[in-house]
Amino acid sequence: MPPHKPGPDPDQTTPNLPVLRSAKVWETGVAPNDTRIPGTRRLWLAGALALAVVSSCVTAITLQGSGPDDSSERNGQTTAADDRVLPSLSLPPASPPATSAPDGKSGLSEPQGYEDDTEKNDADKDKSKEKADEKDNSSEKSQQGGAEPTQSAKPTRKPQAPVALKSVQSGTYRDRYWHLRDGLIQLDQVSSYSDRQTRRDSSFKVVSGLAKSSCYSFRLPDGRYARHQNFVLRASHHDGSQLFKQDATFCPRQGAGDVIGLESVNYPGYYLRQRYYQLRLERYEHNQQYWSETCFRVVEGLA
Repeated sequence: MPPHKPGPDPDQTTPNLPVLRSAKVWETGVAPNDTRIPGTRRLWLAGALALAVVSSCVTAITLQGSGPDDSSERNGQTTAADDRVLPSLSLPPASPPATSAPDGKSGLSEPQGYEDDTEKNDADKDKSKEKADEKDNSSEKSQQGGAEPTQSAKPTRKPQAPVALKSVQSGTYRDRYWHLRDGLIQLDQVSSYSDRQTRRDSSFKVVSGLAKSSCYSFRLPDGRYARHQNFVLRASHHDGSQLFKQDATFCPRQGAGDVIGLESVNYPGYYLRQRYYQLRLERYEHNQQYWSETCFRVVEGLA
């Protein structure tokens, strides 16, 4: 009987499982991709995110820097000496020489007539005195010579023509003019068909500036002046004070075409502006709406 050979222990028998291993180059013919370093995809994503953040910051800084330039503002006020250019409005020098006059197209020319009633009275007195002196000289010569002297030809002074009245028209609303209403000067609808008093309250004598001769003041036929008070344009009688003279003096700043801006003398950088048809003194703003609301046109008087 052949000897018995011990077999494998059934408890220790393990199934023949397949062993996983990586394929070799000589088996597949394709080399594995070892060029990409692990984690490079995350680095690319982080770089793209950082680039987007930097681009957003640069865009925000550019937009902030393109706003109004406030570098010319000093202590909350702009100065007339600043080199500002309104949209479609080229401003002349802030302090033009006394001999210069605004462009005739704007309706403003050298002021005519007497600036004040006292000047007219003084001129009348001088004329009366000259006539009295001539009369005394004639009587003295007749007594000495005993005969009527012949009157020598003397140049006669031509009477001065009355000052032409002007009206101030809105540069935006052609049917609206400066008009006195309830003590305030506002931008109202006035035409040649309006009643006589309305047209008279919309007419002014443009005279030399009370505070600055190279600028202008606007005087109503009744003697009152257009002045700003509490930043609102109104009509007031001349009280002789320096403050009144400054409040009633405006310097024209030539604009495009036949329109002008009117800058205050005692508030440089502040211009007359219509807001809801009310005339106010407001500080310069660098935008198209401000320019359209501060442009005016001086035309022939409606009265």
